Amino acid sequence: MARRTFRSVSSDDGYEPSPEEVPEVSPQERPRRGRAARVPAEPAPDAVLPSHGLRLSDSFWGQAWNRHLMAYADGAGRMPRGRTLFRQGAVSALRVEAGVVTSQVLDRDGETYAVRVAVRPLDDAEKASLRDRCVGRVEGLSELLGGELGDDVMRAVTDPATGLFPQPGAVRFSCTCLDPADLCAHQAATLYAVGSMLDRQPGLLFTLRGMDPRLLVETDLNDAITRLTTPSSPAGNDRQAALDGVDLGEMFGLGE
Repeated sequence: MARRTFRSVSSDDGYEPSPEEVPEVSPQERPRRGRAARVPAEPAPDAVLPSHGLRLSDSFWGQAWNRHLMAYADGAGRMPRGRTLFRQGAVSALRVEAGVVTSQVLDRDGETYAVRVAVRPLDDAEKASLRDRCVGRVEGLSELLGGELGDDVMRAVTDPATGLFPQPGAVRFSCTCLDPADLCAHQAATLYAVGSMLDRQPGLLFTLRGMDPRLLVETDLNDAITRLTTPSSPAGNDRQAALDGVDLGEMFGLGE
């Protein structure tokens, strides 16, 4: 079974990928060792390339994704080669869907390897926690996806433990190569390609984690009133005095 996990994190979090997420790799699909290296063909038409030349990423979401990747020391050994493959346009057929990333990676030996990364979606409690920390602090969906966020929201969405970016224990890898490393170069290249995709389509991160970004923006009237009038809330401390004597029903259109 072609399964890899980060050794530094136990897998007792209850997340196990389905057989479809970590497919069997038949002997016929595995490349033979000792094959002479060949110059790879030109990048595929759908190859993912850095958005800004040699820079891996140039957006808030892409840069945050790449910083998050480097936090995993166990993968550091394959990261440089993965970056090189990505910059060479080796990653193609990249798809980011709810709970899974798939790609094809053309290596220097001329072989193309199939990569699959299964990511545990956020559960309801995690979504609610993230929403509570962000809602009311984001002006709109365009600001959220554009990375135009206040410090509090940035800290919330990039928090290694409770933000949008998956922890090692929430990720499972498979690749059709024979590299015994927990994180091979083809998987690393795929992860860097995801960062580049987030430059163009930041909503894909929310898709991957199974969360609607509008949950961090939208709020209902009762939530708004509570935030404005609760003295213990950040907004309430600043605004309570200004609201004294104000008819909130009239303010929010609740008059008869």
